[in-house]
Amino acid sequence: MATSGDPLGGNPLGGSFNPLGGMISAKKKEAQKPKEKLEVQLKIPDQYKNVFIENLCKRLEEEKVDPNDRQRILDRNKCIQIISMMNKDEVNMEKLRILIFSGVPENTLLGLRPVVWRIMFNCFPTTTSDWQKHLDQNYESYEGFKKELIVKPKVKDEEMEKERAKYQAMMDHPLSTSQTSIWNTFFKDQEIWDEIEKDIKRTRTDMRWFCRALDESMMKSEENLARLERQADTKKADLKPEDTRNYIDTHSDVMSRVLFIYAKLNPGIKYVQGMNEVLAVIYYCYFVHDDYMDRKDGG
Repeated sequence: MATSGDPLGGNPLGGSFNPLGGMISAKKKEAQKPKEKLEVQLKIPDQYKNVFIENLCKRLEEEKVDPNDRQRILDRNKCIQIISMMNKDEVNMEKLRILIFSGVPENTLLGLRPVVWRIMFNCFPTTTSDWQKHLDQNYESYEGFKKELIVKPKVKDEEMEKERAKYQAMMDHPLSTSQTSIWNTFFKDQEIWDEIEKDIKRTRTDMRWFCRALDESMMKSEENLARLERQADTKKADLKPEDTRNYIDTHSDVMSRVLFIYAKLNPGIKYVQGMNEVLAVIYYCYFVHDDYMDRKDGG
């Protein structure tokens, strides 16, 4: 039975009843909690050992960071620590390896990961002043390997055959059995190309990005988009003559060339299934996040 002083019928646990008591108590506890200390943003280097470091620092300077976004500041600070570690005459590999052991912050500073990976893969020397020269030399070497190792023989027409000795013309015929014939090399290489193509077409099928054209302007017409779809789903040897003549170079083609050249330069290893998956991660990182990737012919 309710008492005259308790219109709600009393509190079965004893004492007066306050329906807002729980909320008030929670607010008091929240107010009593010490405020989380804001992270201090590290200073970005203002002296640069090379253009790579300079571009990374300038990109950081342009970014506006919410002082209350603790995780963003932590990621940004780690990026600055990594840059500072690289911004020396000689990079201390052991210290850099320890610093990046838990990873390079993702989506905080585009362009940082490709630079770090180049150092860890020994594509960049530890001497920071030599980075640009080393990069240029690597591109030059790769272009040379493409011209030297990728064989594309053609059957000479009658007019061109007159410029060559009859014997040499016969040796370069597709049906020649000579070991020195360029066609003999071509047919042997084709076995490697076929094996690579088979795996490349199965590489990261969840990402159609690898089937996209190197030249983004080629993606604007419906005709080219349809052709790229056919290229992705059809073996090169089985493409229709029209698609072969108007073939559009894709990221998958670049990876195929890289793997083929590696196989030619390393005959004891050649191409091994699985290399395509390793290359896909590296190539995607370099092409999408790197300021220095040659996007006209990426490979």
